[in-house]
Amino acid sequence: MRYLLLIWCSVWALAVHAGTISYAVDFLPTGFSVRNTGSQPAYALTAWTLDATGWWKQGRVVEGDPATLSPGAEVRWSRPPLPPGIATAIHQADPLLLVFFDAAGSRFAQVAWRVPPGAMASPLPPLPVKREGSALVIDVPAQAAGVVATSAIRLADPGVVRLTRPFAGHTPPPYPARHVWKTGAAMRFDTGQGLRGAWLVHELASGELRVQIVPDARTTGSEQRTRWLEWARSAFGWIAAACAVVGALGMVWGTVTLRRNPV
Repeated sequence: MRYLLLIWCSVWALAVHAGTISYAVDFLPTGFSVRNTGSQPAYALTAWTLDATGWWKQGRVVEGDPATLSPGAEVRWSRPPLPPGIATAIHQADPLLLVFFDAAGSRFAQVAWRVPPGAMASPLPPLPVKREGSALVIDVPAQAAGVVATSAIRLADPGVVRLTRPFAGHTPPPYPARHVWKTGAAMRFDTGQGLRGAWLVHELASGELRVQIVPDARTTGSEQRTRWLEWARSAFGWIAAACAVVGALGMVWGTVTLRRNPV
């Protein structure tokens, strides 16, 4: 019985670990390829790059099936080259925005950079951010920060309301509006009821780019569950681990007792 308890607890503990979806991106002269390096399939994968006007434009699939991208599978897209003379700051980094869904129907986004910007670090600390309802607010940077403008790459999430609407996997992401800090106003944009994060691309006075990642304020998919179920999910791993420890101690105690009192 003790052995069965330990095995059951071990299986229970393993069951709380969900799979992952991650990508390896290769930038090609006329496009890019994306390979699923995770352990779970991605669904309705779309790839977006910035066109000459700064709007997101969907890439054209030339190989593979982005409808269901299984682990190890690869999709290749083509994109038209940008015309010469495009010199906006965010175009220098040439971001690639990947939008996809998991098996539960939760929407995710990942960003890859053809020319990766540097990270915000000392002596350029991240800009202070706060949330006001579903809005993300970035305060005006101090003059010492040297940040002159910021563009936000984000994917607003309406939350559980999205489940009542028709599937919109090919809807373009929000325009990455550029905010100039000399106006003296804070930067503000909506992240939806899902309280999504953002990639903030900062332009420095020197012309360099720095990226600041603002994490989601809520675990993606949690808006689809009740509070008690969300709490149960977070406590599940700890309970399973405690049961495994109790089962192991029971085995040790039973073995010691059997040796002291042989039948």
